[in-house]
Amino acid sequence: FPDGKKRVITVFADPEESASHFHSLVDLKSLLGPLPPVHVAWITNRMLEAAFYTHKAGVVNLGITPSQVLVNPEFHFLQFSFWGGTSQISEKGKIIDSSNQKYYAPEILDGLPVSTSADIYMIARCAVFLLTKDPVPGEVLPSDPLGESGVPRPIAKFLEACLNKNPRIRPQDAGQLREDFGTILER
Repeated sequence: FPDGKKRVITVFADPEESASHFHSLVDLKSLLGPLPPVHVAWITNRMLEAAFYTHKAGVVNLGITPSQVLVNPEFHFLQFSFWGGTSQISEKGKIIDSSNQKYYAPEILDGLPVSTSADIYMIARCAVFLLTKDPVPGEVLPSDPLGESGVPRPIAKFLEACLNKNPRIRPQDAGQLREDFGTILER
């Protein structure tokens, strides 16, 4: 971590499972196309849970892009594969992969201090990637990315709140978001 302290971050993966059982979100979508909301729900829940523990340690990941999130669909395990962009909360975020800029929260792109909401933006952006026909590389996120995707409106509204361009308005608490998302899914 940037401050040199060692921290333990829970990764939702069974150490007995080999890396060959994990697939990036890019690979998963390449194989299957846009995923049904039920599959995106468990992936989003796992990302929010991993972010919650990261944030609890006082840091933000800032590397949550479809190529850096690995999942094991059979066992519903997830891990973030890249931690190079990790920053302490309130420090300026940095772009670590210019080919994935469209997944970065606006405050990272603008070189502003980051909060936990930056990771939440990136998680929601990954969910939109899985649910929809993704914009071509370099294209900005459409203003209504879920409008014609067939995604249930409560899920779309949840993700839209997480994609608010203003980090002060965007949700901050990944643990609470996970609970809220679970409530939405139960309805």
